[in-house]
Amino acid sequence: MPHASPLFALLVLVSACRGSAAPPLSGPDKPVAATTGCPPDTTQRGAGPPAADRTWCERADGTMHGPVIGFYADGRRRLEGAYAEGGKDGAWRTYYADGTLRSEEHYARGTPRGTWITYFADGSRSSEAVHRDAKTVAFRAFGSDGRKRREGTYVDGREEGDWSEWDTAGKQTVVHYLDGVRAVSTGGVIGVAECDEYVMRYTKCVAEHVPEAARSQMLTAVDATVAAWKEAAADPSARESLIVGCRAALDAGRAATTAMGCEW
Repeated sequence: MPHASPLFALLVLVSACRGSAAPPLSGPDKPVAATTGCPPDTTQRGAGPPAADRTWCERADGTMHGPVIGFYADGRRRLEGAYAEGGKDGAWRTYYADGTLRSEEHYARGTPRGTWITYFADGSRSSEAVHRDAKTVAFRAFGSDGRKRREGTYVDGREEGDWSEWDTAGKQTVVHYLDGVRAVSTGGVIGVAECDEYVMRYTKCVAEHVPEAARSQMLTAVDATVAAWKEAAADPSARESLIVGCRAALDAGRAATTAMGCEW
């Protein structure tokens, strides 16, 4: 059986919110028979408890095709979905032991599609991931108080661009990511391409190659630089000189960090 994607594992484990309760779509609250209902050209494999914990349909060549059901030890349904020509297809749902819906995903012959949602055991929504295309996912996570905790975009399974994060008091922080690595923790980017590139490249280098004990101080210094550059970028008369300065910073940063193994 294929393993769940890293992104799905993150969605199930992330902290989440008290939204509108979502009743189980088809999860039973009583043990169910281990009958999968396979298509005519397939054979049912596996078994329900106590012999095994799932059943699925398989063609003679080993290709999974048709419904799959997973079970808890007491026979209650833990998972339901289907394969088409070896790839996950349609809606896939998981359940808590009491039958409450835990997660829902959608696929088209192995490719993630649509909106994926996870829930807490009380039925409240915990996170939401909208698949914009094969690589890009818009993600939101919530706290038990119903407020958003994180919001941003994944590209190829890694955080990318601006992510908003909120603490329990509702204070917002914007964190910028480059290839999944924290780059900027200010109120946003500068808006000057040369300056933004310098900040992203330099802080990525720091995050990946500088020992943790020294990293915080260096990133704090970068945050101060970003604040000063943002102020300069807001002044039209200073913008041209800012561009020149950021180009120089790019060249200097590249030269200063090459020995650390950073790639610019």
